[in-house]
Amino acid sequence: MPWMTQLHGTDGLGFGQRPLHQITIPGTHDAGCYVDHAFGNMLSRTQTQDVGHQLAGGIRYFDLRPYQASYVGGREFWTFHGPYTGGRLDGPAGILAQVANFLGALQATDRELVILNLSHFGWAMPFKDADHQALIDALQQILGDHLVPHTQAALNLFDAPYDTILTDANGVTASRVAVLYDGALDQRREAYVTANMASLPAGLFVLSPKYTPAANPIYLFDQYANTNDLAALQADQLTKLNNRANYPYSGVNEAWAQQAGNWTPNAAGGVNGTLHLFSWTLTPQPYSDPLTAANARSNPALPRVFSVGDRVVRADGRVSACAGQAWTAWNYVPGTDNQINILYVDHYASHRYVNLGSPFTGLAMPVAFAAQLNVGPVRPMTW
Repeated sequence: MPWMTQLHGTDGLGFGQRPLHQITIPGTHDAGCYVDHAFGNMLSRTQTQDVGHQLAGGIRYFDLRPYQASYVGGREFWTFHGPYTGGRLDGPAGILAQVANFLGALQATDRELVILNLSHFGWAMPFKDADHQALIDALQQILGDHLVPHTQAALNLFDAPYDTILTDANGVTASRVAVLYDGALDQRREAYVTANMASLPAGLFVLSPKYTPAANPIYLFDQYANTNDLAALQADQLTKLNNRANYPYSGVNEAWAQQAGNWTPNAAGGVNGTLHLFSWTLTPQPYSDPLTAANARSNPALPRVFSVGDRVVRADGRVSACAGQAWTAWNYVPGTDNQINILYVDHYASHRYVNLGSPFTGLAMPVAFAAQLNVGPVRPMTW
């Protein structure tokens, strides 16, 4: 049984009535960058499985960065990371088809939600208006009725109860996919999205303050550490989790970013309209590669993130252990500590959680941990 469906059916958990800002899901960084190239892997390959297998493995949030390739015969959409080309987005075997096939194979009683964040349109080969329209057409054609059956004008994706997100106007509840369109706050606005956000189809949503929809603004904190040092990564992400208000919404040199100011503080149980992405990703370039860094260093260290010792929060917002103590005594407790909504990793399947008495045994560690955070603490690991 898929893990979100399992939690949905757990008596007393109330999962179906929770808003997304009170739910934790696992996500993959550059989810489309799973293709094994003879050259180029060192800089940018971040996953080893295609999106269909990531879905089967429990991942529910996908960072996808499209570029368009125009040919005499038409237009195609692929994913990228820097100079690296990942999997194809459209097409009969593409990423969108993999998502549709996964959702179509679920039981009618399953209750899964997938989030695709499409961004970085201007980074590789800047999108034109026609490219945006063609991609949105592909999203509708391939994902079809699997898309969340609500527009942004009608529903706040991050605040509505989980079951409401999955239920259409006829009262049919089913597993769905939501698309955050141009959902990276560290990238410039897309003129097409600014001009057309009010008419985006059901299932597509934009982020504020980058865009200003007429109703139901939603926010996603996603700021990586930009370090190859594991201790610095841990300190950075814990500091941002606990002191989010010290950070600006965006460093982009555009008026909307300069006027936005700093983030609202995080809180236990989450914040209305806002998801917090915990980016457990090292940046090893130019001397190593993301897969090796994740497999050898960041992913094996993931358990200790949730047991980090008695904390000192300094005046500048940095978090560290108390003097003379290791990061070993304090356990992160969902509902008491500031909310993690997306546990975001490279090479998600590198390590498994094994506890034969656990319903999550055998899942990739980030998936098992995210699922458990909807129930209780990760540490001690006796669940």
